[in-house]
Amino acid sequence: AGPTLNGELVRRGLVDAVSVLIAPYLIGSGGDAPLWLLDGLGSDQARNLRLEHVERLRAEHVWLRYALVK
Repeated sequence: AGPTLNGELVRRGLVDAVSVLIAPYLIGSGGDAPLWLLDGLGSDQARNLRLEHVERLRAEHVWLRYALVK
């Protein structure tokens, strides 16, 4: 479900905000796949985001909250 459901919800206009949590860790190997948040949402369907909130959390984590621009 993950990226497929996310992409469908955005396409249907059912998402009004996106939260991103940034953690200060570097991990991975040459074979790791990239992080996919949305499936089936091409550049012609890109949505603009407006930064609404930035919060520094414990242990250097950062929380970003964006609103989707209609």
